[in-house]
Amino acid sequence: MQKGQVSFFFILGILLLLSISLLYFLGGIKYTELRTKGHAVTTETAPGFLAVHKLIETCVDQTAKLAVFYLGFIGGDVSPDPWILQSPSAYFSYDQYYRIPYYVYEGRALMLSDEEIKRDILARYMNTKLPKCTNGFVTLPMFRVVEELPSTDVTLTDEEVLFSVTYPVQAFKGDTKENIGPQYVAHVRVRLLDILSIARAITLFAAEDDRLIRWDFMTDVTTRHYNITAYTERDKTLIYRIIDLNNTIDNEPYKYQFGVRVS
Repeated sequence: MQKGQVSFFFILGILLLLSISLLYFLGGIKYTELRTKGHAVTTETAPGFLAVHKLIETCVDQTAKLAVFYLGFIGGDVSPDPWILQSPSAYFSYDQYYRIPYYVYEGRALMLSDEEIKRDILARYMNTKLPKCTNGFVTLPMFRVVEELPSTDVTLTDEEVLFSVTYPVQAFKGDTKENIGPQYVAHVRVRLLDILSIARAITLFAAEDDRLIRWDFMTDVTTRHYNITAYTERDKTLIYRIIDLNNTIDNEPYKYQFGVRVS
């Protein structure tokens, strides 16, 4: 019986050791998966502060989508306005809220460079609107939050717009303090790099002859799953609209539009 008891406890010990090793191994896999899940700060935030981190993530994603949407629909929504800075006649206006920027005005090309669009419109929108989205974290009254101003880098790839945001935040709950973030990434699935290239080609054509619409070029663009139109407005204005048929923002096909004022 003593030999049987020894054997039993020996086997039990081996099983316990294997169970502990298995739990440690699985925990390590889970920890690695969380660290590589897109937002690298997920595992850095204590469980009691995850609501603060989740609010910032949500606001980064929403603000990135709005930045890309407003760029395409009305040339952006930032101050100072880079279109106005380069020309007092920067917009064709339907009303005070709905204005479309001129990329060519009576033979003068006004389109910003890709770098200016990334820095002065998209990144500036994120930097100014993100704190308005988090709104002092008033929806989380159980925390006292101290935030710094965000800074953003924007990258354009063939398939998306990538926002890399640094947004340092400290959250306090009772006697506990937690550093939230500060690194966040938002992906907006829109072929903006290609759309800007199309718009730039039309701008060059219009700068040479603002009364000529290159229908052959526009027809070729449609083979890349875009819908592109040009239609006349008042004040000798043509409005070009490029629709990305492959991608949507909030379930609506992405629209990018600009004006040409003929001489």
